[in-house]
Amino acid sequence: MKVMAHRGYSGVYPENTMLSFREAVKVGCDAIEMDVHETRDGRLVVIHDERLDRTTDGSGRICDHSFAELQQVNAAANYKGKYAPEHIPSFDEYCEWASGESVGHNIEIKTDKIYYPDIERKIWATIERYGLEKKVMFSSFNHFSLRRILEISGNAVEVGALVLEDSIGGFPGYYCQQAGFACYHPPHGGSGAAPPLGLRGHHHELPRRGERLAARAGRVSQTRQKQKDR
Repeated sequence: MKVMAHRGYSGVYPENTMLSFREAVKVGCDAIEMDVHETRDGRLVVIHDERLDRTTDGSGRICDHSFAELQQVNAAANYKGKYAPEHIPSFDEYCEWASGESVGHNIEIKTDKIYYPDIERKIWATIERYGLEKKVMFSSFNHFSLRRILEISGNAVEVGALVLEDSIGGFPGYYCQQAGFACYHPPHGGSGAAPPLGLRGHHHELPRRGERLAARAGRVSQTRQKQKDR
C-alpha cells in the first residue's frame, strides 16, 4: 500500500501550500495529490476550490483574478496566525520543487465546474519542462480532460477517473477500461471529506488487458474441467 498526501499534509498544515507539500515529504509519503486551476491571465495555480473564500482571506473565483492579485492573498489565513502567511503556489513553482523530490504526484485537473480551454496542454508542457513525465499521474472529474492528457502525452502517463457513486452507472471498472483509464477514485466514505491526516487511500487499480484475458482463460478452463468431471 502506498500513502498519498491529499493536498499535501492537509490535516495539519494549510492545504495545497508549499508548506503542506514539504511537510508531507518529511513524514514519508509516497506521493502527493494536488489541484490545478487557471487564472484570468492564463497562469496555472495550485488550489482546490474554484473560489478563494474557503481556504484564503480572499474572495471570488480563481478565473476572475490575475496571478499577481492571487499572490496577495494568504492561503494560511484559516489558521489564525499559527503559521506564517502562505501564498498560492504557481504550478511552475510546484513542479520546480517536485523535480528535486523522489515522491510521485497525482495532479487533479479542476475542469469539472469551470473549463479552462487548453489547460491540459499547458499542464503537460509544464510537466515536460521540469522532466516530471515519469513521476506523475492525472485525475479529474472531467473525463474529457483525462482523454486530452492521454492524447497530448501520447498515452505516456496513467490517468484516474474521479467518479461519483452514480455518475457512470454501476460499472466504473468497465467504464474506465473502455476509456483507457488506469484506475478510478470513488468518493471517500461517500462524503467527499478528506481523512483525518489528509491522506487518501481510495485508488483502485484496474487489471491490465493481458491479466484480464489470463483470468478469463483460467475461468473458462475451470468450467470446462468441471463439465468433463460430471
